[in-house]
Amino acid sequence: MPAELDYSRHMVSKRMQSVRLSIPVIRHFHKTDSGPDRPHRIIPKSLGKNICKKRTFVLNWVMKRGDETKNTILDAGLAMASMLGLEAVTIGSLAKQTGMSKSGLFAHFNSKENLQIGILQHAENDFTAHVIVPAIKTKAGLPRVKKLVHNWIAWGSRLTGGCIFVTAGTEFSDRPGKVRDFLLHQQQNWIQSLQRIARSAIKAGDFHSESDPGQFAFELYSLLLGFHYYHRLLHDPQINKRQNKSLNDLLIKYAGGKI
Repeated sequence: MPAELDYSRHMVSKRMQSVRLSIPVIRHFHKTDSGPDRPHRIIPKSLGKNICKKRTFVLNWVMKRGDETKNTILDAGLAMASMLGLEAVTIGSLAKQTGMSKSGLFAHFNSKENLQIGILQHAENDFTAHVIVPAIKTKAGLPRVKKLVHNWIAWGSRLTGGCIFVTAGTEFSDRPGKVRDFLLHQQQNWIQSLQRIARSAIKAGDFHSESDPGQFAFELYSLLLGFHYYHRLLHDPQINKRQNKSLNDLLIKYAGGKI
């Protein structure tokens, strides 16, 4: 087993132990408590309200723990998918990686297909939080474009095998089905995000008014994909220099001498 996956399995097992806590037991109370040797007694309404609050607390606690467990599983699945490919992640392989039972994992996802879609959705949520949102918070125009590129590269570098959307796109490009449809929808949303950033740059006056957002999205995404393969596959020692020059050339094309 690769060292990265062995370490990931160790960390996941520790996190799983933290969520395997016993559920607090709430005793069932009745409105009356009477018997042959006890006088009839009415339980106060305040006690009944407290019982309801405790039951609500337990339900919320269980749901929270369930979400934490699922996120732990998806973290491990994302690490595996990045390194080995999304198709390599099955309920059986992920159960072994996390130390969970197959039945426990099956209860969360019900099928391999749902598991793969869950991993892609988990990756999208993380990508949005660490790549898109911080870029949107940056000043519109050239600063936002540069921030987005920086975030994309940094996010992919966090994963052992790089950007999962790139590797999954290669795996499922010719495989019709729900996973491919979900991945396609994600990629369309990403390209639309690039187009919106280009429009905001035009509005801010950093891009020429006649700039084509669709063309910019195509060229910028092509640059990012090129970076991915030169970095991950070719191990080009000058990749950072090439990436910076390519990005600057692209921005000069759309912004003129403003960069």
